[in-house]
Amino acid sequence: STRNYTLTIRESSSSGCLTTHIDASKQGTYLRFMNHSCKPNVKVVPMRDDYIYPRATCWTCADVKKGDELCISYGETLGQVECWCGSVSCRGFLPWEPLKSDAI
Repeated sequence: STRNYTLTIRESSSSGCLTTHIDASKQGTYLRFMNHSCKPNVKVVPMRDDYIYPRATCWTCADVKKGDELCISYGETLGQVECWCGSVSCRGFLPWEPLKSDAI
């Protein structure tokens, strides 16, 4: 399928790269209501505690004024679905990652 509703989080460590796919159609937080932008004003930062999966936290990465829509980037690997974010730096296509069966 060329469409999915996942947010991909990558974490780098001394042992390599850990990739977590959060499938908003199964579970999620307020992040499931944020739209994608190729120039987001919110960055998703994984935070670890005593749980196997990272917690997705949000931090602003640009000035946000009252009434501004909060947008995140859904990932880095471009797919085949046209992006309509309207940003001047739009990459033309929404990010898409093939899923493994263990997406949370």
